[in-house]
Amino acid sequence: MDYLVFLSSLGFFIYLKRFTDLIGLAIGKMKTISSGMGEIKFFIKNFFLSLNLPMITAQTYGDFVIDGAKLSDLKEVNYLVRTLKDGVGFGLSRCILYTIAGGKLLVVTRRLSKSVPKVIGVDVFYFNKRDLAENTVHEGFIGVESTFQGRGLSLAMRSHALEHFRKSSISGISTRISVSNEASYRSAAKLGFRIIERYLDKNMGEERCYLIRHF
Repeated sequence: MDYLVFLSSLGFFIYLKRFTDLIGLAIGKMKTISSGMGEIKFFIKNFFLSLNLPMITAQTYGDFVIDGAKLSDLKEVNYLVRTLKDGVGFGLSRCILYTIAGGKLLVVTRRLSKSVPKVIGVDVFYFNKRDLAENTVHEGFIGVESTFQGRGLSLAMRSHALEHFRKSSISGISTRISVSNEASYRSAAKLGFRIIERYLDKNMGEERCYLIRHF
């Protein structure tokens, strides 16, 4: 009798384990679908908003040129972003978006040389929910290749982006900067960005600031 009870209990736990595995798999699929839908919505929203933006114009800055990203730049831009963000580059929706509208949303710095110009800096923009409510565009990332840091290129790209978006109907640029990133904050503050709020980013485990530069 005890043997039969044991087998019955064992069968129940095996069934329960399979059931919980199926539930976990279903939840994982739902999260994947939800994430995919979010990416689609992001692309559609940003694509249509980008239609109202002008193209970024080129400007020489010493031995560099600051310009909107061209289709031929995107591979280098994505590589640079991955290098500076610990291996995290653009997702599929952003790759498609910047293939279509990179000349309006990506400010890049190219090194001038007799050989093929190389992208050594990028300022990445897109629209999120808060931007739609506040009529701003979001600076999602700015970075310069380590070899060329300390030459004022981040400041120059931000300044160029301000002049670019000022030509549109957008009322300002938003950005998020970690409190520990003093260099990026100083660069933003010089151009008139002001702290709107400070908060603890639980995912990053650090205090960050939300800033806006109104036009």
